[in-house]
Amino acid sequence: MEQVRENKIRFVDALRGIAIIGVLVVHCGQFGANDFPTFVQNIIVNGAIGVQLFFVASAFTIFLTYGNRYDKETNPIGNFFIRRFFRIAPMYYLGIIYFLWQDGFGARYWLGDASHISTWNVLSNILFVHSINPYWITSVVPGGWSIAVEVSFYCLVPFLFLRIRNLNQAFVLFLFTIVLRIVLQSLFQRFPLISFERLWVEYLFFYPPDQFPVFACGIIFYFLITTPPAEWRIDPFVVFALSLLFLAQYLTQTSFIFSAHIRFAMAFVALGYALSRKEFFILVNPLTVYIGKISYSMYLIHFAIMYWLTKFNYVDFAPSNIAYFPIVNYLLRFCCLLSLTVLVSTCTYLLIEVPLQNIGKSIVRRKESQLRLAKASRKHPHAEEIWQP
Repeated sequence: MEQVRENKIRFVDALRGIAIIGVLVVHCGQFGANDFPTFVQNIIVNGAIGVQLFFVASAFTIFLTYGNRYDKETNPIGNFFIRRFFRIAPMYYLGIIYFLWQDGFGARYWLGDASHISTWNVLSNILFVHSINPYWITSVVPGGWSIAVEVSFYCLVPFLFLRIRNLNQAFVLFLFTIVLRIVLQSLFQRFPLISFERLWVEYLFFYPPDQFPVFACGIIFYFLITTPPAEWRIDPFVVFALSLLFLAQYLTQTSFIFSAHIRFAMAFVALGYALSRKEFFILVNPLTVYIGKISYSMYLIHFAIMYWLTKFNYVDFAPSNIAYFPIVNYLLRFCCLLSLTVLVSTCTYLLIEVPLQNIGKSIVRRKESQLRLAKASRKHPHAEEIWQP
């Protein structure tokens, strides 16, 4: 069983590695010479869905670890949030400090018509509730929207774990998140809450309800892996409802129901299931597994690396008169970005992430010991007197 669990974590780390490489691919393409052929441009732009691969892998891992610990711990819910805080907060708080120093408190695109970053904006990031405001969601830490969405999912995990107990219920949850997304998108598109139209449209992609179907795909992924295929059971009504939604999308020639990021999430479930059955070396190898382990640091740090590469004019390396200049230049820039990001992230992983996660684990162990001692004392109120010398 331990070997099976180790293999699961290995291929999930590889998926995270692939995800962060995709994120670097798209952000690297936003700097320097970027006049790419259409085919190359499509590949680069779609690297952004690496974030959705993160969400799928996260939902799978969270359900797997939460399930393994739920019956073994005295306070599984409290312990879950302690572990998650020490997993997410240290690097994110460092990101808040760093990016406020790098970019200052002044105006920027994500602030809309606001002239500066407010105290409430910073506080919302510290509390991980910055997804509630279009001007806060990603204006302090670049890419901070995904951290806010991730934490929103964490808040639902204890409830979802008790309610979603099999593959059929996971598909029902997916249906529910799709319908909820459709209703909210229709409402908010018709009645925008801010006047900056483009920013509002982008916010409606970033905010949690638009990403919840992706996490639901991750939960489906969890039950596909943990449930023997002979025991897969999906209610005909669920299949019927899903088929109607797919038919509605194709008959109306719209991508509104299953938008691109949701379709990618569904494909990632299939990919993940395949890798769980056979680890194809091209995707699951020491490099992707290692990059996956440090992927959280890489996600936050690569924005800073690109800033400094741009500041020192290290984004265009190749001479402009050579053949395929934009592609050659992009590849050089990407190799530089990836190498530096891995190097710095290795340091932050070893010096910040691991030590702080260990602190969180030690707090959980201490609290568990105290709770078990208190529980034992209630069962045997005279136990302490018996053991006194």
